[in-house]
Amino acid sequence: MLSAPNGLSWVDAGVWFAAIVVVSFAVSWLATDIARMRQAPYVALLTVVTGALAVGYLVWTGTDPWTALVHNAGWGILAGVVVIVPLLRGIARLPATTPLSRRRSVKAWAWEGVVYGIAEGALLSALPALVVWQAADAAGWVGGWASQVGVGARALAGSVVVIVTHHLGYWDFRNRQMLTAIAACGALTVAYLTTGSVLAPVIGHALLHVAAVVHGVPLPPHQRPSTAAAVQPERHTVPV
Repeated sequence: MLSAPNGLSWVDAGVWFAAIVVVSFAVSWLATDIARMRQAPYVALLTVVTGALAVGYLVWTGTDPWTALVHNAGWGILAGVVVIVPLLRGIARLPATTPLSRRRSVKAWAWEGVVYGIAEGALLSALPALVVWQAADAAGWVGGWASQVGVGARALAGSVVVIVTHHLGYWDFRNRQMLTAIAACGALTVAYLTTGSVLAPVIGHALLHVAAVVHGVPLPPHQRPSTAAAVQPERHTVPV
């Protein structure tokens, strides 16, 4: 994992982490549950917000964005693909509900799959884990294998906090589907912490979204059904 050239105090780290938690919930809850924004503009909003947070944090800590992107790139790509394989099998078993035309599928793969997946991979797995790790490193907590495992566990816990708060913004994840979201996104965080490459979670997340689009499994956000509507059938959705 990369160190923060400008250093990072626990106070600064706490402010940045709190901002990530608040924004991760606000963007999903306000945009989808309150404003009922459709998926295309929501993906654009999420991407802009995630990009602003990531660039702002990297500039603040003096971490070069290009270095952060290419660091251990080969291992990151490999880890992202390996971790995602069992999740792809799970998607393949879900019933398809949104068949797409050939023309629309190409657009969906790019927007709902790649762009949406990269944004969530960075927001949920990479950014919160990086904040915790760099703060611990600046404090001198990162040394041998034992200390690295301990810091990694804290970074994973920080990522899980963001995963949970973000998915609480989606009305249909306020149930046992949350556990699946934690497991799937948490596995990608572990891939990031193991390799130190941001490509692990963003590529893995993008592949997961693309697989959902190809298979016809709906990605969030989903419009909340009217309380006056008839009982809705069980919805199967990708938990990321």
